[in-house]
Amino acid sequence: MSRLPIIALSSLLFASSLFADSAHLNIVANVQSPLVVGMAIANLGPDVARNSVLTIDFPPELVVAVNTDYGPCDDSQRPVRCSLGDIPVFAPPTTFGYYMGANFKAPFADATYTVKFTVSSDTPDPNPSTHSASVTLTTKLEADLSVGIGRSIIAERLDPGQTAEFWTHVGNNVRNNKTPSVRLDYAVTNGVIEKIDAPAGVSCSIDGANALCAIAALPDDLGVITVTVKTSADRLAGKTTLSMRATGDVPEKTPSDNQTEISIPVYQWYAVTTIADDGPGSLRDAIVQANAHCTPGPCRIVFEIPPPVPPEGWFTITPMEPLPMITADRISVEGLRQTAFTGNTNPLGPEVAIDGHLARRGLRIVSRCEAVIEGLALGNFDEDQGLWFGAGAGCPEPYRPDRRAVASNYIGVDPTGTAAWPNLRGLNTNGALGVVSSNVISRNRNSGVWMWNGSVTFDHNRIENNGASGIFLGPQVDDVTIMENTISDHRDMGVAVARSNAHVEIHGNTMKNNGGLGIDWGLDGVSPVDADDKNGPSNAPVLLSATYDAAHNWTLIILSIKSTPLGTSPGQLGTIDFYGNGAPDGEGEKPLGTVHASTSTNGTITASVPGDLRGQWINATWTRAIPNSFDPYYYDHAVTSELSNAIFVSR
Repeated sequence: MSRLPIIALSSLLFASSLFADSAHLNIVANVQSPLVVGMAIANLGPDVARNSVLTIDFPPELVVAVNTDYGPCDDSQRPVRCSLGDIPVFAPPTTFGYYMGANFKAPFADATYTVKFTVSSDTPDPNPSTHSASVTLTTKLEADLSVGIGRSIIAERLDPGQTAEFWTHVGNNVRNNKTPSVRLDYAVTNGVIEKIDAPAGVSCSIDGANALCAIAALPDDLGVITVTVKTSADRLAGKTTLSMRATGDVPEKTPSDNQTEISIPVYQWYAVTTIADDGPGSLRDAIVQANAHCTPGPCRIVFEIPPPVPPEGWFTITPMEPLPMITADRISVEGLRQTAFTGNTNPLGPEVAIDGHLARRGLRIVSRCEAVIEGLALGNFDEDQGLWFGAGAGCPEPYRPDRRAVASNYIGVDPTGTAAWPNLRGLNTNGALGVVSSNVISRNRNSGVWMWNGSVTFDHNRIENNGASGIFLGPQVDDVTIMENTISDHRDMGVAVARSNAHVEIHGNTMKNNGGLGIDWGLDGVSPVDADDKNGPSNAPVLLSATYDAAHNWTLIILSIKSTPLGTSPGQLGTIDFYGNGAPDGEGEKPLGTVHASTSTNGTITASVPGDLRGQWINATWTRAIPNSFDPYYYDHAVTSELSNAIFVSR
């Protein structure tokens, strides 16, 4: 014999003779889809219930899917019939036999439905009254519309009059069937809506800064509605806001998420329109305005000095006293805008020069987030540097598009790059974060670049003919990369690095005609090879021989490296950069190529450099990888050595 009850979890009543515990029916009876009913089936014995069957009877308006691991269900007819097979005996009070679920879909309406579950078997049962359980499902005519707006990285910061696409979406959180008659209202402040690209079934109309989209029936997954916004041409607007609101003809469960908005920062433009030292349109006034209004910003100081262009081909601003320090959080000073405004009237260099012979102290920028100085000639500041770029440290709200750069400037020479306009030092990047790229830094009385601390990448600069070293790095610098620059004709070293634990990576530079070494760690000449280089600059490699292989048209170089990473740590790589020279003078005149060496290498290394290098002196640097402390297959930093000994490739 067996007694086989089926219990709908929300209406389970246990007789004390059958159960010592209870279970629950989990019914979602509001605007939630799918609607779920949980079931627990137990056989209290004492015998197995043979060939058991579950039937589910429900109104024709509903659709059901049964989640069961115990047997197949036939839902082609009403009631639905599920074959459960034999159900063994399960001992009360805490054990149930089968747990099952039924998921229902219901029409979008105010309604109440009754669902009946019945279980039976071929085994006689003395108490068939426990074979059935009924539950009531209630649905409400209710929606929960929600909207959202997304944007690409490109659209995270705009210029006046610029267009950008924004991705908007609308959904219904409480039902998965179509929601009728949904209306989307869009509005833009400080701009207009140019166009809307919407999926099928959505009709939109645009009226300047406003738009309306109608959806006859909102499906489960509508897809993205793309809204193209054009910002206002007002150069001082500061931001553009796109708002979106969804409404429908069905009562809302939580109307608070029916609307949203997104504000897009728009650059404020302050134009320099005169070479006068002060007053409206002057550079001095533009800096004052930017300092007052560009935190958090972003802002641009643009040069738009009207014609006629002076005969020399550029405009010269001569401050009578030092210019204000630039302190705004996000600011770029853009001399290249003058080129766009009046044309390339000086093919040899910038169209804007700042002559410091009266001010004596150079331009300073300490902006914490975005900081750009580009397209200027800065010279004749004889009391300090032409440019102090102490930018990027301590930004209170890091922002992905923030750019920190000194680019395309002439520092220490006139805008042709030929006449000396010497500063005491050229560029001071003390405390900076950013990139110094494509500048001419020349004819300054002391170092071309001076940096005591910070993290900067120097690339594609021409640093030459300065009175001390090309680049001087102090003992507190953090991460510095120097690559593909020309560093030549200095009284002292090409790159002078105070001895420290700094991470300084140097690759592919042309270093020639300097009074000292091309790279000098410790400012003390050639550094000896240490027993352990893990806590300081890397050891230079030792070149043993170099021969030309005509069959392969390459030069074979044999060298040895004594460096801490050489060992068994996985994934660590070091880099060997080779240079060709006219003399064995400790410089690297011509980059020849790079070889990556596994740090598991021991003993000598044979490297091949393309081409016939006979008649040249070859030397090299070793860049030691410093592995990530959590994953040795990746490295965080690298440290480059001084240049090695030089060997001659015989003819």
